[in-house]
Amino acid sequence: MKNIFIILFLFLIASCAKEENPNRIFFGGQIVNPSSSFVTLYKDNKTIDSLKLNDNYRFFKYYDSLESGIYKIEHIPEYQSVFLEKGDSIWARINASAFDESIVYSGKGAAKNNFMMDLHLNYEDEISFLSSKYSNDGQTFNSIIDSLMFEKKKKWILMDTINMLTPFAQKISQAAYIYPYATKRERYALLRGTNWTKAQDTAFFSYRKYLSLGETDLAFFDPYITYLLNYLNNKALRSSILFSE
Repeated sequence: MKNIFIILFLFLIASCAKEENPNRIFFGGQIVNPSSSFVTLYKDNKTIDSLKLNDNYRFFKYYDSLESGIYKIEHIPEYQSVFLEKGDSIWARINASAFDESIVYSGKGAAKNNFMMDLHLNYEDEISFLSSKYSNDGQTFNSIIDSLMFEKKKKWILMDTINMLTPFAQKISQAAYIYPYATKRERYALLRGTNWTKAQDTAFFSYRKYLSLGETDLAFFDPYITYLLNYLNNKALRSSILFSE
């Protein structure tokens, strides 16, 4: 009960601070079973802050000049992305013994981050399923991916409707389910597409026209980086293949 009152008190302070400065970001949390005494916040691979855990393994701080964007929270040896926007007041609870599986956010700005964490865990669960589908032809595999994406899109629409995301948050949270599935398609093509005709190749990669290769807002977002690496591998491979008609 004491812990609940402490957390509620922290959010009350954060709410009051927001009224004074709508651009302020409050970020804090608690680490269960900590593996180090610090939590480090990064953006664009640059250290923003290093927060020491207190006696209750908690950390928190107000930021008046942080830009909205994708950050990384690191508790050695693990890390995970967190999306912060001006006005957010986010509390994270993390069990370092099961880092990704345990992360839960609460407060203003929590919904978009919980959604993206759920996506990340869903993808981990789908690895074996999709690996078993690589023996299918390209059209069938694309249909499977389309079905999985549609499922995630429905969840995104519900989340966005309830929380009324900003346009920036919409972009980031949509990218969180679009690019991992694009990566799955690229990896499938690397394994199965070396003998495709030019027509088969064009048909399979038709999804690429909806994706951007110059998203500066996503430049350090893991799903986007992973997609670009797989895309470039495919382009390099196909540049050396002479397609038959």
